[in-house]
Amino acid sequence: CDDGCYNRVVFTGIVERSLPLTHARATGVGRELAFTNIWSDVKLGDSIAINGACLTVAGIESNTLRFHAIAETLAK
Repeated sequence: CDDGCYNRVVFTGIVERSLPLTHARATGVGRELAFTNIWSDVKLGDSIAINGACLTVAGIESNTLRFHAIAETLAK
């Protein structure tokens, strides 16, 4: 690549599932988002793409995964 190949956008993920948002609540810096956990191998700290934004699993309670999205992420 003559331009260093850094101006190209390539989708490298695979869409495994589409899940509805089960909970959203405002926090001081953004929103907490919750989805039903349908995976047996997800753990705290895992990165999961949600509508194109990679979010880190911040909480797992029974069958719920929780994520925190800051205002900058929500604005994109």
